[in-house]
Amino acid sequence: MEPATDNSSGDKSKSDSTLDSALAKVPTPESSNSKEFPSTIPGNIKAKPRKHGIKRLAIVILAVLLLVGLGGGIYWFFPGDYKTRVCKGDLLTSARKAFDDKDFTAALKVVSEITQEIDYVQDPNCLYVTLNYSLMFNMTPSSTELTSFNRLYNPWKGLDRLLGVSRFQIGTFRTKVQHVIDSAPKADPTESVDTNGIRQPDLNDIDSQASGNQGEQQ
Repeated sequence: MEPATDNSSGDKSKSDSTLDSALAKVPTPESSNSKEFPSTIPGNIKAKPRKHGIKRLAIVILAVLLLVGLGGGIYWFFPGDYKTRVCKGDLLTSARKAFDDKDFTAALKVVSEITQEIDYVQDPNCLYVTLNYSLMFNMTPSSTELTSFNRLYNPWKGLDRLLGVSRFQIGTFRTKVQHVIDSAPKADPTESVDTNGIRQPDLNDIDSQASGNQGEQQ
């Protein structure tokens, strides 16, 4: 009987050679030209800017701006109305005709009808008529009415088209009215007006003068 041969050493050497050949195929950092081993670690790769994303964002912003501009244009040419409307229709038509004809009697009739309405001071259309009436016929406009007009007037809404006044004319109109108010002679503060419209000296000044005279006599 032949003695049994030990194959363990041969199997070990065979497995070692197989492991060496497998390791030889693994790419190393030195083999930078190898297609199998990237020259840059994936975790350190910097992301390139997304050109398509920027373009899409720019398109969206442009579209929003166009919509806003379109909405503003529609609101400019087709404005809403004021909350309080007293002057409209035939009343404004009559006012415009009276101003165009410089007809004082007709204008006075319109203004008298407007001022009978309590809420006329809440309607810039009414206030324009009353202010323009004073301006056209050489009277001092009311500073209170001008203040109310400046507060209520909305350039986006403008005035009623029946008046025939564009938004671009309102600036000049305001300047003229303010100039007339500022140029009007100021009332003497030492005088007061009685029920008959006669200007009289202020009673406070009379009392102070009387007190001064009594002190001198003592």
